[in-house]
Amino acid sequence: MGRKTTAADAANTTDVAALSDTADTTVEPMQNITDTAAADAASSTVTASTADGTVEVSAERLALAKIDGALASMPEGHAARPALVARRVAALAAVEASDAAAAIAAERASEESDARNTAAEFGLDADVLTEMLAAIEAKYAPVADPTPDAIAAIVEFGRRRGPSERTISANADAAADTTYAARAADAAAAFDKDSGALSCNVHARPNTRYSGMLALAPSSTGVANYADYDRLTRAIRHHLVTVKRWPVSDSDGQSVPEHKWLAARGRYVIGGGVKSAIDCFRSRAELALYADGRFRWALPNTPNVRWLRTDNAAYALFVGGTAPAAPVTAPRQTPTPPTPPTPPTGGEAASGTAQSDTLPQGSLTTTARCVSCASRNVTTAAECVNCGETAWLAD
Repeated sequence: MGRKTTAADAANTTDVAALSDTADTTVEPMQNITDTAAADAASSTVTASTADGTVEVSAERLALAKIDGALASMPEGHAARPALVARRVAALAAVEASDAAAAIAAERASEESDARNTAAEFGLDADVLTEMLAAIEAKYAPVADPTPDAIAAIVEFGRRRGPSERTISANADAAADTTYAARAADAAAAFDKDSGALSCNVHARPNTRYSGMLALAPSSTGVANYADYDRLTRAIRHHLVTVKRWPVSDSDGQSVPEHKWLAARGRYVIGGGVKSAIDCFRSRAELALYADGRFRWALPNTPNVRWLRTDNAAYALFVGGTAPAAPVTAPRQTPTPPTPPTPPTGGEAASGTAQSDTLPQGSLTTTARCVSCASRNVTTAAECVNCGETAWLAD
């Protein structure tokens, strides 16, 4: 409800202007001011004598008028002016507070008058009027200072929520997994190598978003699905904090970015007004499915990838995984020494063309075909002279 302008307000405005316009009506009349507030603590106004007569003004407005009069009489550049200017700021704030209190008091008085007039007009019982006045009293009652318990509750409510038990458990499991610890170190190194091309603008701290960036480095082994990404992100955060000794603070996250944010889908769709992972790269890299079945960041125009932002099937593969999966790496097999073929029964030796210069002149030997290039080789040789393979096919 807006403030109602009263005759007293108009008088106050006129009086302040009169007191501050000239030296004759500000500095000199100050000696003729009778401060009734000093004699009567209940009064919030003072009587001031001006050239136009005696008027009632608030003590705060009178204090402001005195300072304005002093400033008007003091030349520019005077050493005392800064002190008066500072005092004027405080006096002006006091006037504003006083005006606000006066407006509230006038509003309350108006509502109480309306309640009494209404009760009289409609013949309401005295208890009804009492309840109406009590409601007005409750509205304008001063707010009590909060108790220590209430203050503690407000502070606790304003604090950042700690991680849930599920998050704490998931972080601990990922930190204890030696396989993921090794992958975390590799992913961090790969991201360092790719950082120049990616141009990531996320602040490098071991919080949720930055750890999630590292898990999908283009030159890393990537992740098999979102469940794998979730676990690797937690392992990377643990690696940055405990191995690399990066500092942490209360603002560091403990959770993992959601898959819609990573793939710029849902409310994170481009043009939807909410930023996604794509906005974290000045290179505009985004999440993609590579030909090896792994998910990583990919720079624009990367060939042979499927973008999760637009490819529904690729996105379904990412979110559909139910268990973490380590990179599929074919084990390196130790070559088995070849078994020499059975010599021909007719006394005729199979003729060979390779490595004949290493055999004694006039001797006979057996040969076999290389499994890779089909060249004939002496079966006693360790490697194929053509491709270096060590496995043979007997003739």
